[in-house]
Amino acid sequence: MNIKSEYYQTWEEYKEENPIVSDEGLKADKIQNYEELMYKFIFALFL
Repeated sequence: MNIKSEYYQTWEEYKEENPIVSDEGLKADKIQNYEELMYKFIFALFL
């Protein structure tokens, strides 16, 4: 099934259209930091 949409696309299609974006550009430590901040925020809501 192939869906053609102006708004929806796969990650591979997005990378083809935007070559400056890459998997290496996503820093795991930065994402992990955001994740930890989210957990701290959620737990602070319950306390």
